[in-house]
Amino acid sequence: CALPISSVGLFANTEVMVRYLPEVKVSEDIGSLKLFGIGVKHSLNQWLALGAAFPVDLSIMAGYTIFQAKSGELDVEPDAQAIPSGASYDGQEVEIEARSYTVNFLISKSFSILTLFGGVGIESSNVDTKLKGRYPLTVFEDDLTSPNFGQQIIEDVTDPVDISIDGVNKGRAVAGFRLQLTVLALHASYTFSKYPVGTVGLGISIR
Repeated sequence: CALPISSVGLFANTEVMVRYLPEVKVSEDIGSLKLFGIGVKHSLNQWLALGAAFPVDLSIMAGYTIFQAKSGELDVEPDAQAIPSGASYDGQEVEIEARSYTVNFLISKSFSILTLFGGVGIESSNVDTKLKGRYPLTVFEDDLTSPNFGQQIIEDVTDPVDISIDGVNKGRAVAGFRLQLTVLALHASYTFSKYPVGTVGLGISIR
């Protein structure tokens, strides 16, 4: 996926990276999505004996990403043959929120404006899925005192699904490059894991 990425160099060879995708409405049916991620990378060479003489740069990086998606409005209507409840069914939608955490050990090498990097790390994740709104269910009335006894009626349920799934901590490997063009930087990386991900981004780098 392609994302805008910004990075700011701080003290002690520490860099803060932010990637952000504002809420984008894909279509009325599909809905919208947005993303925010932040990471901190710290150089280790400065803390190692003869670190300045190493042919490569060693660093550690920690990151957090949250992805949110919302469906277009659903259209689940009650059975026309059943006795209605009189409720409104506006606002039906699916919401998904995925969060991931990662810590990586990176090795990189710079050649003028080009930096190549690779590394290994561990990541964990969590996904929440919710079905929001009011939904009609067709049931048979079993209340003997009801005038509708034995007939099909509509019973309503609100926000019927709320599921949270925690991912298992797992290892991963990453490889990529960064091309620095004055304050603009082109990033590309590929993550080798159970669910591989490729990322391309154009951002602003301030050092």
